[in-house]
Amino acid sequence: MKSSLLNKHLERSHAELTDKDPSYFQQKKPQTFGEHLVLPCIKEAVRLMLGEDDVKKLAPLSISNNIAHSRIVDMSEIVSEMKQHHWVYSVSS
Repeated sequence: MKSSLLNKHLERSHAELTDKDPSYFQQKKPQTFGEHLVLPCIKEAVRLMLGEDDVKKLAPLSISNNIAHSRIVDMSEIVSEMKQHHWVYSVSS
């Protein structure tokens, strides 16, 4: 959005925030949650369950705040596929 439009929006909709420093409104680290918490946990779980080769398949996945949910769903689908190929389920009676 253009700077002038942002300023108009700020003045009209959030007048109480007009005195704030511009750094208050900036997103400092949008990928922090996904990249530093979720992805390492998923990779560790895949490594423990399936092995190092399958962890490498997760490397192309990237996470940002805008698409974190869809990426987590993608990773869970990949893990499910890997489990089907590596695990043989037996039912004991």
